[in-house]
Amino acid sequence: MANKKFWVGILVMVLVFGMAVIGCDNGTGNGNGNGSGILDGMDLTTRMPTEAELAQFPLNVEQFNAIVNAGGSGFQGWEIGIVAGYEDDQGNLVTFNGISMVWLNRSVANFNAVANLFRDTLPGFSEEFRGTENGWHYAEGDNYLIYFTSTAIPVQEIPAGFMRVEILENE
Repeated sequence: MANKKFWVGILVMVLVFGMAVIGCDNGTGNGNGNGSGILDGMDLTTRMPTEAELAQFPLNVEQFNAIVNAGGSGFQGWEIGIVAGYEDDQGNLVTFNGISMVWLNRSVANFNAVANLFRDTLPGFSEEFRGTENGWHYAEGDNYLIYFTSTAIPVQEIPAGFMRVEILENE
């Protein structure tokens, strides 16, 4: 249960961080420019990552491709960077580096396909919890978080069908 609260806290921080990035857009066009709100603050690429780029994660190119394929069409790309953070008891910001993968126009079936892949097929990942809270579907393990919403969240500029996978760096 403590892990669930931790990841829900991380999810909230990710959404707040994403909103801060969007809210601070300086109009230089450095976002992906697709008008999809939350994505405008991300530096996504659709090129294939190299094994060297993936070496810091419990992931290889074959597994990366399996995740992309399980998510279906609508894949917007991936980025490596800070994926989550929280404030500790002393008020210090603690951040986590990872790889994010993002899709648009997805469904609960796509979410379940990706979550089932992590749970049943990918070595090094084990699902600890899957549930729904405040309109978000999410699945989590020690080193990953998958979340999806079928409804738009206008305040945070998150479109309906938004799905994101976050995989933390190896410890």
